[in-house]
Amino acid sequence: MISAIVDLAKQIDWSKILAGFVAVQILGLAWSRTRNLIANAWDAVFRFVPGVYRFHDMRRHFRQGGHVWDYRRSKKLTKAQRQNLPKVLTVMNFKGGVGKTTLVANLACAMAKRFNLRVLVVDLDYQGSLSSLLRPANLDVGRQDLVGDWLRSQHPNGVQADFFTTSTIYAELPIDLATSNYELTEIENNQLQRWLLHADNSTVDLPLKFARMLSTKRNGFLRYDLIIMDAPPRLSVASINALIASSHVLIPVKLEHLATDPISKLLGQLSQLSKQFRAEFKVIGAICNMTWRSDGPTQPERPFFNSIAAALP
Repeated sequence: MISAIVDLAKQIDWSKILAGFVAVQILGLAWSRTRNLIANAWDAVFRFVPGVYRFHDMRRHFRQGGHVWDYRRSKKLTKAQRQNLPKVLTVMNFKGGVGKTTLVANLACAMAKRFNLRVLVVDLDYQGSLSSLLRPANLDVGRQDLVGDWLRSQHPNGVQADFFTTSTIYAELPIDLATSNYELTEIENNQLQRWLLHADNSTVDLPLKFARMLSTKRNGFLRYDLIIMDAPPRLSVASINALIASSHVLIPVKLEHLATDPISKLLGQLSQLSKQFRAEFKVIGAICNMTWRSDGPTQPERPFFNSIAAALP
């Protein structure tokens, strides 16, 4: 058996096999280089057609696994702009139904009533639950998505606090409201597409719109002692804007598996966004809502409480 194999090996022309292997490698290398040359030539041709080239460039970016907020490089806030920002607290969790909206409403009322602070509450969730809770019953239909109007505004100096906010049902408290409704989702999608395709004529980067608007003295937002953002359970265009403008982030949570599990994911996303946009918000902690006792977690809640404590910085 072994001798037969040896005889067969002697009959094989190994030089031809080696030559074929080398030829395949050369052809593969040549094809790779040719493909790169074609791609570069394609790019060079379509650079003269900006709309087509940008679409081609964006398609290539996402096919390679690029992140949506990495596609266009945003300018950073200047030190002066960062110092001019009012105190902004964003309340966020990737899990819905953990009491974000109720917490924001109660925080706003407590800060206004107990500490006499002038508070602006911003509803960033397209469901508009906070808006429905706080807006006056006779509010004009055209003013029920003021956050969407913020995002559509082309110039931050044109966004005046008096026009883009409204009073609340608690007229005796110094609280104003920026409303939202279901139209906000369509506006966010439209603004993101225009930003990715360089179709916007605005001089302000989309992720920095809120921050630059709030930091502009002539807009009137600096009169607020505190701005509280009610973020949706996802990284939407509005919530990205809120985080970049924020000084603090608070995470509401329920002591159960489905609510505590996304905490580490949320913290990772916040850390990544902070580095990417040089945001300076601080995660001040988590607040446990809808617990059975006010003096601490119950025995079934204790493991979830400990996992949150371990995940937080």
